[in-house]
Amino acid sequence: MQPLHPLFITRERCSSSVASGRLIFQGDWKRIWYINEFFTGRKSVLDEDKIATKVGLLEDRVKLLENTQFQHASITSLAPSTLRLLKLIPVSLACNGDDYVATFFDANISATGDTVQEAVWNLIDILVLKFNRFDELPEKSLGVGPTRQLAVMREFISKA
Repeated sequence: MQPLHPLFITRERCSSSVASGRLIFQGDWKRIWYINEFFTGRKSVLDEDKIATKVGLLEDRVKLLENTQFQHASITSLAPSTLRLLKLIPVSLACNGDDYVATFFDANISATGDTVQEAVWNLIDILVLKFNRFDELPEKSLGVGPTRQLAVMREFISKA
């Protein structure tokens, strides 16, 4: 396929975004041209196979995101742990291919499992372990992330 020059683009009509190397669309993905240096006249054509591959990957990712449906639940008990729940812990549940993911977004803590219930149980285990471990350490020894996680967990969990 013979490269087509972007029609009717002049220095006067060319925006700074085109001059700085933006994509110029000419109808479909097979006709995308990248202008490296518009004003110097140097241009290179993107490989059609690479474009098709990248577009295919992006389409797959968009489909996955569109098909991912989040469900919301709450953790109502930390049993068999002796920790006490101060208020319900909000959990988002999603299918991740073959696994299920349970996420406590406020504390940035997630767990996976083969079933929704297993993912939630694993999240409870992680919350109990992290809370106990972080709570017994001096706060100055924790990094920024763990300190924030502990602060959030303390809003929801306490020692019995």
